[in-house]
Amino acid sequence: MPTQSPPRPDGEGGPGPVLSVRDLRFRYAGRAEPALHGVGFDLWPGEVLGVLGPNGSGKSTLLSAVLDVKKGHREGEVTLFGAPVSAGAGHRVGYATQMTALYLPLTVRENLVHAARLVLPRRRTGEAVRRSVEEFRLDGVLERRVGELSGGWRRLVHIAASFVHEPPLRFLDEPTAALDFETRGRLVSLVADWAARGASVVVTSHYPEDLEEMCTRLLVIRQGVVIRSATLADLLAGVSRRLVVEVSQEGRERTVTLELPARSGDLARDIAAALDAARVAPEARLENLRLTSANLRGLLTGDPRLTGVIVND
Repeated sequence: MPTQSPPRPDGEGGPGPVLSVRDLRFRYAGRAEPALHGVGFDLWPGEVLGVLGPNGSGKSTLLSAVLDVKKGHREGEVTLFGAPVSAGAGHRVGYATQMTALYLPLTVRENLVHAARLVLPRRRTGEAVRRSVEEFRLDGVLERRVGELSGGWRRLVHIAASFVHEPPLRFLDEPTAALDFETRGRLVSLVADWAARGASVVVTSHYPEDLEEMCTRLLVIRQGVVIRSATLADLLAGVSRRLVVEVSQEGRERTVTLELPARSGDLARDIAAALDAARVAPEARLENLRLTSANLRGLLTGDPRLTGVIVND
């Protein structure tokens, strides 16, 4: 069954979706089984859509099939900015592929200039490169050859070159690969800034934490089939929080793990009720207390229907 696209997140009218996908199917040449089975969704201005699934689930195939840039048999309907994707999207789309696409002998500046000239008039390339360097903080590596850079810096330059023309629709395929903690945090902030300025973003990953920080809505995909589609808030609404309590009484220590409602109007009351249910004596001495919030990894590892989407390492 094709997945159904949810209504516009804000529930209001206005311009149509930036990207609309209906019953998208894709099969690689020479293969009997399709890689995608009836995928459908809408993407609205300023929305960040996450596509989560294990390696080989069809995440990268989905992006390339949407843009019709992969060889194979493709069926379904895809419209970009209200027109069929076959009409082309030109400078309005940017695609940062999983594999970095840069010229290693050239400097960072030369790569950015080349990328800008592919989609922009020559008179606009200088300003576009200047903005990209500032946005991605590339000043320190601007004159270095890309082949001399670390994998993390190459990834960042690759993303900068893919979006140097500031497209309103941006595809990011596994963007956090090879990024250190600090650079990953910068990318999360950049995605939020793009969405705040009205850009629409699709991000793929097999790390729930990445998408939880970046996205407003999520598609969970497995073996080419979307098995869950919802806003992040709706997905996490029913996930319980875990309270770990360490107490001591009469010289004996005890650790109690309690499940709390995902949402609570009175957290202290819920904690007291849970401790009472676990038969923790009122006179016990509290040694430590840790409350874990509801998170996407907990949902994916706790729901039998989502088994295999991630590895609970």
